[in-house]
Amino acid sequence: MKKRIFIGSSFESRQLAYTIQSRLSEDYDCVLWFEDFFSIGNHFYSDLIQKIITFDYAIMVGGVDDFVTRISTRDGKNSPRDNVYLEYGLFSGILSPSRVLLLIDKACVPASDLSGMSLAQYTDEEQAVALAVNWITNHQRSSTLSGKSVELLPTVGIAVGYYYNFLKPFFNGLSSLGLLCDGTLLHVCRPEYVCNDMDYYKEELILKKHLEDRLISTYRILVNAECDTLQMYDIPSTLFTLFKTVDYIFGVQDGNTEDTLYAKQKALNNFFDNLSLLIDNDYKMKKYILLEDM
Repeated sequence: MKKRIFIGSSFESRQLAYTIQSRLSEDYDCVLWFEDFFSIGNHFYSDLIQKIITFDYAIMVGGVDDFVTRISTRDGKNSPRDNVYLEYGLFSGILSPSRVLLLIDKACVPASDLSGMSLAQYTDEEQAVALAVNWITNHQRSSTLSGKSVELLPTVGIAVGYYYNFLKPFFNGLSSLGLLCDGTLLHVCRPEYVCNDMDYYKEELILKKHLEDRLISTYRILVNAECDTLQMYDIPSTLFTLFKTVDYIFGVQDGNTEDTLYAKQKALNNFFDNLSLLIDNDYKMKKYILLEDM
């Protein structure tokens, strides 16, 4: 699934938003705010907050849309539309500031709260598009734990919880029993698609890997009995918590909508991204754990 980018702007700056979308659409799923983004009958603000979790990045276009006069001094300045600042703040708070780009026309005087911030300012459409393309390209190349999405969905916390509450105790238990040796592996399996039925994942894995379902220690683990060394398989059932959280946020009881599928797939990806970083930073455990697709 392509990474998903929200592109926000004023109505007057929509042409630049269109151009950015056309340049990025080959590699990203770009959604413009004025192309059927808001649901009929819903409040715009509530709709926006709810749907933010379905995006990986956001680009806000701040053109010369308003002329603002300060009452106390009568000084005036060119400024982006208020909604651009509002949406920049909302997306930054939920996706994290590193995943949101604010493009501002150099003819505008930025809001005072942005003082000291290195801003992406442009003089024409070509420069604005180049800034957007370079930003997303560089972010994809240099993504680190500090740049991960700490958001409304608790994906980071659940990944940390799975690592410390399951993986570490499980392997400490195997070690104390003398069951760890060269070749011992726990395959943590990443589902290929979103499904609310964890038992379905399990049955599919048994068929694909020819596994045996039995108990080891106090944890339910799938075992490959045909291997010479201990080969264990787990599909993190904690993913079900993430999926049900998405359903709760969107008020969905049964089935999936386009938005819930995007949000769940994003949560699934972010869970495994952060779990991979945790495992890579633990030199004792990473030789025994393999993250792999189902």
